[in-house]
Amino acid sequence: MCSLTSLRKFLTVLALGVAALTGAPRLVAQVPAGNFRFQNVDVPGARSTQAQGINNLGQIVGFFRDFAGGVHGYMQDGTDFSTIDFPNAHKTFPEAINNSGKISGAYSDGVRFHGFTLERGTFTSIDFPGAIFTDAIDLNDRGDLTGDWEDADFGLHGFILDKNGFTSIDDPAQTWPTPSTQAFGINDRKTVSGLFLEVTGNSHGFLLSHGIFQTNDVPGAVSTAPEGFNESDVVVGIFNGLDNIQHGYMQRGNQFTTVDFPGAAGATFPFQINDSGTIVGSYFDNQGVEHGFIADPLHGDAQEGAGTASSPAIARAPAQSCSPSEMDPEQIRTSKACPAAK
Repeated sequence: MCSLTSLRKFLTVLALGVAALTGAPRLVAQVPAGNFRFQNVDVPGARSTQAQGINNLGQIVGFFRDFAGGVHGYMQDGTDFSTIDFPNAHKTFPEAINNSGKISGAYSDGVRFHGFTLERGTFTSIDFPGAIFTDAIDLNDRGDLTGDWEDADFGLHGFILDKNGFTSIDDPAQTWPTPSTQAFGINDRKTVSGLFLEVTGNSHGFLLSHGIFQTNDVPGAVSTAPEGFNESDVVVGIFNGLDNIQHGYMQRGNQFTTVDFPGAAGATFPFQINDSGTIVGSYFDNQGVEHGFIADPLHGDAQEGAGTASSPAIARAPAQSCSPSEMDPEQIRTSKACPAAK
């Protein structure tokens, strides 16, 4: 059985990296830099941190790695951090939190990955019928879930789980030899965002509303990977240009801006945005250490990159190796696990 770890590493390299090898003669539209105030999100005492989800109260969920190699979930509420561990799990990966405080994500039991929810202190395991893995990536305020599941032939599908049960999602535009649809976000209208792969291995974003798929790409980009969106349909995600440089981005209607943490080594990965426009995600520093971040939009037209007062000091730590054991369920949402070798 293909592990979720190796599958996700494989798919994400394809989704945002193969394009550079094809040499497709496209011109990439200039995407202006966004104007944000950035802050680090680092769990105290952790070796690395990812910030995955944020609600309208500013509560953040994600996961961290400790120095013993363990992977644990966390919730940040103001300056308070609390640990989230699915009972008896080997690893726990919270990915989203709604406005009532319900959390969704994935965990490993040492054999395979399962989705989960956490509500009022009660964990519930979630498995798509017949799946060899399930990941509950996002949920809305109604409690509807979306995420990914892998079939026995290693095809990847999105899903919605609501009061009527599971519905599988497959974008009809996918042309990769095996199913390749991934669902990452869902709002209160049950619109779903995600991506699919074409035969070249390039990824395209989609929005699914009332059973209709609409392709949603950064203009001129080789590959686009939408990650999350809010109730105003503001989308955040990652795109890849012909220069093979990956950027985070924010889409508001037909307007696109980049979201790049100042001083990051390699790409910035925005994962979710709340209704006030606050973005959470992760980046690597120049020592190979992963940090979460918060990005708040600044007013004005100045496209000066990060805006004023928006460059926190990047923490330094001993360089880390980038072995397959470092990969985890979240690599399906990030295009590479480690910064490029220098």
